[in-house]
Amino acid sequence: MENVVAIIPAAGSGKRMQKGVNKQFLEIGGQTVIERTLGAFQNADRVNRVIVVTKKEEIESVKAIAQTCGFTKVKSIVQGGTERQDSIYQGLKETTDQDRWILVHDGARPFITSAGINEMVENLVSRNRDKSVYDTESLILAVPSKDTIKRVKDQCVTDTLNRAELWNVQTPQGFSREVLIQAYEQAKDKGFKGTDDASLVEWAGHKVFVHVGSYENIKITTPDDLYLGEAILKKRGAL
Repeated sequence: MENVVAIIPAAGSGKRMQKGVNKQFLEIGGQTVIERTLGAFQNADRVNRVIVVTKKEEIESVKAIAQTCGFTKVKSIVQGGTERQDSIYQGLKETTDQDRWILVHDGARPFITSAGINEMVENLVSRNRDKSVYDTESLILAVPSKDTIKRVKDQCVTDTLNRAELWNVQTPQGFSREVLIQAYEQAKDKGFKGTDDASLVEWAGHKVFVHVGSYENIKITTPDDLYLGEAILKKRGAL
């Protein structure tokens, strides 16, 4: 079986949460956000290893959570960079030539399921069977947009986009290790900044496809998301 490594960036400041602590350590239903996220990857059969990227001062806290919860797949906890893109690059440095596929998942998306992770990996591997390393297709988790999206400048609507073509992008996002490293190194050389990992891979000229995700796979960003998270747990019978 080809090695699959998950890189979990968890170094954000969480300013919009307005709680004074990294949102990764806030609790939802009695468990911290990062604990729920790491638990999903620990229980995903298709994931071999997990790399967590966090702030220097929070490395010991993440390490303690991994040890206490028995997250044996967490093999590396490294210091992140100034921006998310820098942090992922630090995580990539912890991978090896034996690692075939890389999943990148936001630490603040704690409602991803192990089954969903496995399904995405199966799709990623299946669609790239017999393809050369640099000709692989990347895969992003996404859901169709429910809202009408308008382009706005100076608070004035300039365009209404076709909702049928719009998707809300989530994580995990899956890539060939070689393709992702190449995209990151090219972006670093050219000073290109992407909004997510897939945008770097797209910019580098590689194909990216969509794997349909779940609307429950929310990112914890604002205080309202904590209440929404509890509702998701109640729906799942986990509260």
